[in-house]
Amino acid sequence: MILFDLGRVLADLGSPSTKMRLTISDDEFWEIWLSMPAVRAFERGDVAFDEFLPRLAQKLGIREDPLNFKQRFLDWCPVLYPWVDSMISSLAKECKLALLSNTNPLHWNMIREETTVFQHFKHVFLSYELRHCKPEEGAFDIVLKAASASPKDVLFLDDMQENVAVARRLGFQASQVIGHDEVRDVLLRAGFEIE
Repeated sequence: MILFDLGRVLADLGSPSTKMRLTISDDEFWEIWLSMPAVRAFERGDVAFDEFLPRLAQKLGIREDPLNFKQRFLDWCPVLYPWVDSMISSLAKECKLALLSNTNPLHWNMIREETTVFQHFKHVFLSYELRHCKPEEGAFDIVLKAASASPKDVLFLDDMQENVAVARRLGFQASQVIGHDEVRDVLLRAGFEIE
């Protein structure tokens, strides 16, 4: 089974600062986003969007109408890379496919409405449904149990080194990848044929 992450592996996260019209750089945004407990709580399904959004606005120093910032947040949505449909269709003929993503219901619903590619996936594991975020071991345990898989039989592709490190420690085959060339190289080295 190939277990894909979504952001920066199958989907372009774009420039959150541009999309949300922030006054900080993307690097500064990601530093805040990845270290903020409220983000983890939101992606774990522990807090609702309307509770999360004011916390994010405060952390970003935004003091405007909450409804206006809500729309700005919704303007930032992952978009599948153009090569994903053909690669996933090809891989689905060879093996089982699954997705394990730290995400939230808003972003997931927006990306899912734009594609049918996930019909090729045997399993879709979303952090807010699992109530676990990577790199928590609980997320990987749920994947293995639901898929009835041994970790050695799963190739995990993720953009974050800490997630890859935990997966390797648990016995997964795992590689850190970003974008088409890195995904393709790892899959070819693993023996998969890609059209």
